[in-house]
Amino acid sequence: MCIHGQIISQLISRCYTCKDFNTDSATLYIFFRRGNNNLDTHYIIESEIAVIFLSVTLCVYLQVIYTGTSSEKKGLLRYCYMTTASSIVDVICTAVMAPGAGFSLMTKYVCSLMLQCADCGVYFMFMRYIAGFGQDSAFKRRMFYAQNICLGIFFYLMLAGHFTGANYNISSGRLEHGAFWGVLSYVFLWLWSAWTWAEIYIYRRAFTRGQIWALFLNFVVCWIIMAIVPSLLHGISVNFIIISVNVYYFFFLLETPAYRDLERTLERLRKAKELADEANQVAIAADAAKGEFLANMSHEIRTPLTTILGMDEVILRKYEAGPIYQYAQDIQSAGNTLLHIINDILDFSKIESGQLELSSRNYDLSRVLRDVDNMIRIRAEQKGLQYIAQIDESLPDELFGDRIRVHQVMVNILNNAVKYTKRGSVKFTLTGTRGDDPSLIVLHITVTDTGIGIHAEDIPKLFKSFSRIDAKETHNIEGTGLGLAITGRLIELMGGTVEVTSTYGMGSTFHVVLPQKIVGTKTLRDYELAESHKAKTERKVLKAPDARVLIVDDNDMNRIVLRSLMKDNAVHVDDADSGEECLKKVAANPYDVILMDYMMPRMDGKETLIHIKEMTDAPGAKAKIIVCTANALVGVRAELLSAGFDDFLSKPVNGKELEEMLAKYIPANKITQGGGYSV
Repeated sequence: MCIHGQIISQLISRCYTCKDFNTDSATLYIFFRRGNNNLDTHYIIESEIAVIFLSVTLCVYLQVIYTGTSSEKKGLLRYCYMTTASSIVDVICTAVMAPGAGFSLMTKYVCSLMLQCADCGVYFMFMRYIAGFGQDSAFKRRMFYAQNICLGIFFYLMLAGHFTGANYNISSGRLEHGAFWGVLSYVFLWLWSAWTWAEIYIYRRAFTRGQIWALFLNFVVCWIIMAIVPSLLHGISVNFIIISVNVYYFFFLLETPAYRDLERTLERLRKAKELADEANQVAIAADAAKGEFLANMSHEIRTPLTTILGMDEVILRKYEAGPIYQYAQDIQSAGNTLLHIINDILDFSKIESGQLELSSRNYDLSRVLRDVDNMIRIRAEQKGLQYIAQIDESLPDELFGDRIRVHQVMVNILNNAVKYTKRGSVKFTLTGTRGDDPSLIVLHITVTDTGIGIHAEDIPKLFKSFSRIDAKETHNIEGTGLGLAITGRLIELMGGTVEVTSTYGMGSTFHVVLPQKIVGTKTLRDYELAESHKAKTERKVLKAPDARVLIVDDNDMNRIVLRSLMKDNAVHVDDADSGEECLKKVAANPYDVILMDYMMPRMDGKETLIHIKEMTDAPGAKAKIIVCTANALVGVRAELLSAGFDDFLSKPVNGKELEEMLAKYIPANKITQGGGYSV
């Protein structure tokens, strides 16, 4: 390290070269007295000018490579600036203080102070540079604070020495050393040097063993060179030459390996990014393939289910009792179970991809409760269970939220209770609480059963995907293990919570809290829950003999099912097996409603819709077009409605939903009898 050698060099060179050194008076004409030979002076100045160009070159290079980096990473750049400035000061002061230069004693005094500051600055900035290798920011701040205090003491002694003559004294017409001169010229330099090596030891983990040994050897070599050269080459000082060369040495020793490591790291990161991009593309392709598979699976399973459940509903309408009616109910139950499993798989896929969204709108709570009651009560009675429903009649009926998801939460939890209860009862309780906001109601859904119960340690597993608790006891119970996982996510999406308490062998209680908005004043007071569980719901059939409906579907059975479901409505029904035939029918006949299948060969439902919109003068162009699709993936409904369809029906088509859709879009003057289901 050059700074230690510089001190020794100064001591030897000053004693050796000074011609007017008085040991008694401790008088010393300013150092860098090169003798009376002006050629020596010129040689030294030219050498240091070359050193300045050397330092400036490195400064420019470092400035370029450090552009954009943080301040704490620019320690070597600041050190290089300091050595360059010190070399410039040294050249100027050497020229000013040369024998015969003709400058005043005061000017030489100022040069002496500048040289002291230049020496101190070089040592201090190197110490700061080494401190920059520390990783502990708090410790580095404390270290910098202590160094700044020492630097402040240095400048205080210089200031005090100026006014007291304790540094340099020119009162006798000569430039004499004061009491502070040795402290300012050597003690602080040794202090910075010792501090630097202390930092190297403290931050030794930031250096390799080779770097530490190289620094030590650099110190030894510089010490030898700076001690010997002034003795061998009279009048030549190598202090700042060695310092500037060492800046390059430190760059290649300490900085370049780090940059090489950085380059290697960046190269590894680049390759890792390429691999990550490739993996991401594979994942995107896999996700797209999964989405396509689910869409196809949904379509292929729902299409035959449309026929099964649709024709089954026709049978249920025709037969009110007897074995055929019972068979039809069994078919309906099995078909709905299969449909429920398909919906669970699709919902789980949406949850996995983060695409499960709520579709909030105004709805009647009484309708949700009626559907839930009709579905669960039948299943409970089939197992010989007592189903008890307690509804708070003061609850508001007109709410805003996702009706389908609220219905799904209630059904999933009640289904779960019925499935795992062999004997006893299932109790459904619905109450509500209101807070400071009168437009909000917090629904409290409680389901209590006398089933097999759950071990306390198994309760956290309830809402995990594909999880089946107590498999030995429940292996013969149908289900995918997704129902409660989906339910938990739905409750979370709606801003609610769910709690479970259970005693193994005695039963369980699920308590769900769901906030909903109130949008009307109607309550459940007139809602008669006891009437809602009739085996066959009373039905007011919609009659519209003057209405015309066009069914567009490439599947023959789907057209037969839809035609059969509308038989009681007395509407005039036409059908088409392709988009092309649909356009011909629209061009020839006026229609009120078109039931359009989405996935058809050649011309699909969306393309057919576009052509109909272009047929502005056609008799059937003003019909309301309802898309019917077996693709129940997330976003499909929104996509089709944004494409221009008036409404959406998911296959398998439910007779009740179909009739409600007809009642909504057939002109009122063509309806001779109102439709709907009532209790």
